[in-house]
Amino acid sequence: MPLHSTATVTSHDRDSLRAALVAMGEKAFRADQILRHVYRRCAVSYDEMTDIGVALREKLKVELPVMSTAAPEENKSNDGTAKLLVPCADGQPVECVMIPEPPGKTPPERRTVCVSTQAGCPVGCVFCASGLAGLARNLSGAEITEQAIWVGRLVRKRYNDMDHPISNVVFMGMGEPFYNLDRVIAALERLNAEWGMGIGLNRMTVSTVGVEGGVMKLAEHPLAPNLAISLHAPNDEIRARVVPFAKALSVAEVIQEGVKYQQRTRRDVTCEYVMLGGINSGSDHARELARRLSGKSLKVNLIPYNEVEGLVYKAPSAKEVTEFSQILETAGIPAPVRRSRGDRIAAACGQLRLRKLEGAGPAKV
Repeated sequence: MPLHSTATVTSHDRDSLRAALVAMGEKAFRADQILRHVYRRCAVSYDEMTDIGVALREKLKVELPVMSTAAPEENKSNDGTAKLLVPCADGQPVECVMIPEPPGKTPPERRTVCVSTQAGCPVGCVFCASGLAGLARNLSGAEITEQAIWVGRLVRKRYNDMDHPISNVVFMGMGEPFYNLDRVIAALERLNAEWGMGIGLNRMTVSTVGVEGGVMKLAEHPLAPNLAISLHAPNDEIRARVVPFAKALSVAEVIQEGVKYQQRTRRDVTCEYVMLGGINSGSDHARELARRLSGKSLKVNLIPYNEVEGLVYKAPSAKEVTEFSQILETAGIPAPVRRSRGDRIAAACGQLRLRKLEGAGPAKV
């Protein structure tokens, strides 16, 4: 499916932006000025770049737009979490989330952005709204990167133009990143580079359900970040029900891929486990998972289900969550519980986009 192809500042790296400006008859050093505004100050318009002359700004507006996406719709929760619905140039709405940690602290020590890599999702996890409308298309590297810029702009506005507005990035929004890996890597470059946002690779995490060849391809790249494996089950029978994706790796395979990734990159690897009441949240499931992970040096992130309107799945009881975590911890497997954030703003992946599509009718792609 075609990507939005108009060249923007965010579609360039530093070298290609310098070359583009020289081709326009401008000085190469202007690239550094522009990149500093876009990635460090989260500017989305040349009008904000007052150290560049008015005539040049007007020229650049026509020949090299800053962004490919438009100003987002913002939905804010009482705990400080904010979900943005970002319109792409072709009308596709894309979700991203700003998560301040710890909640209530001003300014928060961690300001994490959760970005999407696809418009929609092909995987179809049964508990997730992202795939309910199917997959529209891959996002470009610019469209992925711009989600962090829009969130950074929100952070600067909320916390008095703070420097380094984004501290962490997780590629855990809509989509399967390993089906759009080249563009995910392009976004990683812009977010990590000294001329970009300057976020360390140890502060970025890419999530995957596990697709053949994808994990080790990323492991071999110099920009390999932390890895999160969307496991969600202790065995293949339950995983096939919860993640009904024919191309997903088996439980044993995806765990082994995580071990190999950790050994190759020395990055953190976490098994994400959404707990669904009555399906995968029992103590017997915890003991089976503990046997699978014993001696593997992998952490488990337990995520009590954030209920989605229109889906039948339920959150586990508090007792189930506590017992599940304790069984894993007793087996020597770190198993922190990720508490729900932003549920009042449909922060669970895909909910806000789905509501927008249902209200607007079928998207044109």
